[in-house]
Amino acid sequence: MKNIIYILGFLMVISLQTFAQSDDGPPHHMKEMREKILQLEKIKLIETLQMNEETTLRFFARRSETESTIDSLRENLDKKIDEIDKLISDDNKPEDNKLKSLIKEVSGIRLKIEQKRADFVNSLDDILTIKQIAKFVVFEKKFREELAKSLMKDRMRNKRN
Repeated sequence: MKNIIYILGFLMVISLQTFAQSDDGPPHHMKEMREKILQLEKIKLIETLQMNEETTLRFFARRSETESTIDSLRENLDKKIDEIDKLISDDNKPEDNKLKSLIKEVSGIRLKIEQKRADFVNSLDDILTIKQIAKFVVFEKKFREELAKSLMKDRMRNKRN
């Protein structure tokens, strides 16, 4: 786990230096950093789940399909939230019914995203063993926590400098 932190820290330092020198701004930087994190996550997942080549291909193909669906849902979610933001920031008083409808849609999309994640995990029993699925569930939580910790430490270091 310490190796993950060191690797993530190293990747972030490199990414931050790239960002500081880049004219493209945050979108390019964020995409690049996200790609590096996804690659690290794949490597650690293969290692943790001890998957062979065939299993790895099947697992990541299914995961990619699920992530594509979730990304589409997130885009829709962002549009709805932007619509709410525009309505509440206008000088005109927004209609309560319109806001209520949009809030309901946002909640529904969030539920769909969580359901897609759950469906993905539940669909893995033809690819992974139960123990591997359990390891995957634990891995996801720990990886996200370590990533968040690493990002916070990096931000704190940058604030001091």
